[in-house]
Amino acid sequence: MNHRLAMTVAIGLLSLSAVGASAQVASRNYDYATVTQVTQIEVKPGQLNAYMHDLATGWRTSMEEGRRAGAIVNYSIEQPLDPRPGEANLVLVVVFKNLAAYDRPLADAEKSAAAQYGSLDKAHDMGMQRETMRKILGTEIYRQLAFTQ
Repeated sequence: MNHRLAMTVAIGLLSLSAVGASAQVASRNYDYATVTQVTQIEVKPGQLNAYMHDLATGWRTSMEEGRRAGAIVNYSIEQPLDPRPGEANLVLVVVFKNLAAYDRPLADAEKSAAAQYGSLDKAHDMGMQRETMRKILGTEIYRQLAFTQ
């Protein structure tokens, strides 16, 4: 009886693996494309104007630098129309050329921050000041699958 049960299980597993293998018969009609970073922000009450000024000088400068370097395709600031309590009331969106453009070396990021703010210490201080205006709720990264056919 155990032999018959083992055979039944084995046949079942073989038929499942055959179904799984046949499910990928279609050719691939897509390839990797851009990478989008979506950062959800909770701007603290009364801080929207101050935070937008901060974004216009710091964040926007680094986004434009990334554009000139060819790493960033697009960037935007989005505002949810009707956020619920505890949800983001501002969203920062950055579209990178590809995953390599998104995942740049730390030394490059530090060099950019030092150039933008004068030193890494000053960049750190600006980051700490930014925390008085907003709270980052989370960041998601998406890789686009673009049709090739």
